[in-house]
Amino acid sequence: DALFEDANAAFYAGDYAAAIQNYEELRAAGVIDGDLSYNLGTAYAKEGELGEALLNFERSLYLDPGASDAQTNLEATQQGLAERLTATRGEIETSESRGLGEAIVRDISEFALGLLLLICWALVFLTLIARMYAKGRARVGATVTAVLALVFVGIFAVLFASKHGRFQDGEPAVVTASVDLLEGPDPRATTRGEAFEGERGSLVGEDGDYVRVSLGAGRGGWLPREHVGLVRE
Repeated sequence: DALFEDANAAFYAGDYAAAIQNYEELRAAGVIDGDLSYNLGTAYAKEGELGEALLNFERSLYLDPGASDAQTNLEATQQGLAERLTATRGEIETSESRGLGEAIVRDISEFALGLLLLICWALVFLTLIARMYAKGRARVGATVTAVLALVFVGIFAVLFASKHGRFQDGEPAVVTASVDLLEGPDPRATTRGEAFEGERGSLVGEDGDYVRVSLGAGRGGWLPREHVGLVRE
């Protein structure tokens, strides 16, 4: 608590570097919290480290789906990154690796999805029990209701699994600084392109100080671990 208070005090005093250091100490100690990620993202944005800012806003939204402030700051950071890249590199083409299922459930918490799944399962069992004692049209209605509830069980089960990244190749990640993409986990490896600050992709391999990322649209390669952050810590 004292470290968090010190970090907040440094932030409001305009000492964003000190705030970042304290927030990062909390994160390194195992504190996983949406507000912490939001504050850290805001501090990084104030320091102009937009890739790190975007990563932490993504983390905040993962932990607290639908948080309007985090979503607003995320969009502003994306706009700032686009303007920065255009000014320094001209027109470039980037891609984002985000599955449809992940996009659908982004604003829904795991708790809400789990609760909906349990409610649908309960409805299935209740309607099956009611069907045992029902007759005529009531029996038909109970059957139809059970079938519909079972369909929604399947839908929410898929969405819940998608929330956990079960259908994504690798862990969701953000590139925090523009860096060369390499053919292998070695600084002497051939360059196969560039990953741009703030690009979202998936971490699909690890080897020592290097990680392999997939950035969608056939782009990907190896880059230093220090330039990639996982959304789900």
